[in-house]
Amino acid sequence: MFKALADPTRRSILDALFEHDGQTVQALCDRFPEMTRFGVMKHLTVLEAANLVTTKRVGRTKQHYLNPVPIGEIADRWVSKYAQPFTRAMVGIRRELEPIEDAAGEWHRAQAIECNNSTWEMIEAERTPANDEEMLRRAYASTYHWDRAVRRGPANDARGQWLLAKVQLLVGQPELSLRYADHCMAICQEHDLADFDLAYAHEARARAQKALGDDVAAAQSWELAKEVPIADAQDQAILDADFAVGP
Repeated sequence: MFKALADPTRRSILDALFEHDGQTVQALCDRFPEMTRFGVMKHLTVLEAANLVTTKRVGRTKQHYLNPVPIGEIADRWVSKYAQPFTRAMVGIRRELEPIEDAAGEWHRAQAIECNNSTWEMIEAERTPANDEEMLRRAYASTYHWDRAVRRGPANDARGQWLLAKVQLLVGQPELSLRYADHCMAICQEHDLADFDLAYAHEARARAQKALGDDVAAAQSWELAKEVPIADAQDQAILDADFAVGP
């Protein structure tokens, strides 16, 4: 456990799960755009092996939860009940004194992650006019907050455009869906985003083109999506599941 906690990135992942438990790999990738998806998954594997993170599969996604029990056991072992009030007080003072460089940016980042995750709840919900409207609101709110968030990178922008392409297609607006898919592709090309992001940019274009009746372009985009090299085997499995049904 101490080896798992020694890495500052893994501690940051635990902090992220403490703030919002039950996050998917994609949500954590959005939170740490400086890391590749493969890098996030490697850190999660170490944390799971140390029993600091547990997982629960929901549909095709796997949600990650903070397991505080091992840390609590360490605290119980080495911090006496008489020292706990003093220790907590000192930690509280330190947190109050630590400056937050961009409080507004941090707030927007937290809201962006929350809106993104909640959009997926609506994507998987029954398709009704009320659910569609709520889904669109959440997706656009996510991109609004990401535009103002700290530590935002091109991958966050690309994934936001992909999300808008997906929800617009679900509500029967393929023209808008293709526009957002094209924006997603442009971001990938401008910033040399590859792997997962590039594959899904092609996928979004293929589905929108198919809905618009352009079967030839859709088939070409679909083949391009399937040809993108994916470094991680687990990522490839997710992609294969999503691509099992053509555009």
